[in-house]
Amino acid sequence: MSTITTEQLSTILVEKLDEKLAPLNSTVVELRKSLDEAIKHVKFVDAKYDDLLKKMKKDDEDRKALWTENKTLKLAVQTLEKQHASLELQLRNHLTESNEKNQYDAGNVLKSGGSHNIVKVVENCVASFMLKIIVNVSK
Repeated sequence: MSTITTEQLSTILVEKLDEKLAPLNSTVVELRKSLDEAIKHVKFVDAKYDDLLKKMKKDDEDRKALWTENKTLKLAVQTLEKQHASLELQLRNHLTESNEKNQYDAGNVLKSGGSHNIVKVVENCVASFMLKIIVNVSK
């Protein structure tokens, strides 16, 4: 029978152990590569998520600003519509007064038989007619 020394036994055991652990070692190396790839993808997704959050926050701020601007513009339109209605009423009242005055002036000119005031009456009628045109155009 041959005797094996401790050194030889140790060498044989190390070789056998390396032989048995080699597939496990390659599996660990492959798992390490897969883990590194997974970590890389997670970091990429995390960065994209942060970008999306920033964009969403900016879009939300923009939406709020547009909402505020829209509200302000609607109030301004309402104010302008009220002013327009008021000015239109004032203009109609002025036209009515002007027409009444022109009719009165024309009646007086005709009654008095004076032809020099006819020019003034005609000018008033033209002005009244122009105001009517302005009112109609503004509608």
